[in-house]
Amino acid sequence: MLGHSFGGMVVYEIAQRLVGTGREVACLIMLDALTPKKLWPASFWIVNLWDRIRGHIVRMMSNPPKDTVAYYSRRLIRRRYGLHQIPDDLTFGRDAARMLMANEMLLNRWSPKFYPGRLTLFCATDTKDLSSLWRHRVGALDSHRATGNHIKLIEPPYVSSLAKDISLCLTKASGAAT
Repeated sequence: MLGHSFGGMVVYEIAQRLVGTGREVACLIMLDALTPKKLWPASFWIVNLWDRIRGHIVRMMSNPPKDTVAYYSRRLIRRRYGLHQIPDDLTFGRDAARMLMANEMLLNRWSPKFYPGRLTLFCATDTKDLSSLWRHRVGALDSHRATGNHIKLIEPPYVSSLAKDISLCLTKASGAAT
């Protein structure tokens, strides 16, 4: 089973339910998938917060004051309407906005149970190492880096490298299953 981002959370839950009915999951692979924020360890919160603060400082220092005020005004308006989790540069329509809002709703309500099997986790190069979020929620964890950012890792040219890495994981899992 394989899922990217929101899909990672979906396949994790499906794997949980399959294991709960006595079935075996040969391979669970997630690409750049988070746990709910309420489950983040303090160390991950601190790193995340510091990265966000640093990003805001860089933004303010590298843009004219007029652009900075306009940017933060838009952010405040978006936050007021509950749209702050949707990226400003989102260009692929209302369906994407609904998906991101559903993702946020899931992250606020979902509490993943312990998964006794192996999780293979791929993190994009622009994402923090997410293994600390999953390490204590699975029986075994293999963590890998994938080239590209959160979206581009599943697009050319990056996807071919990711496909090779996933193929190796699947080969390894099929060898362990026999």
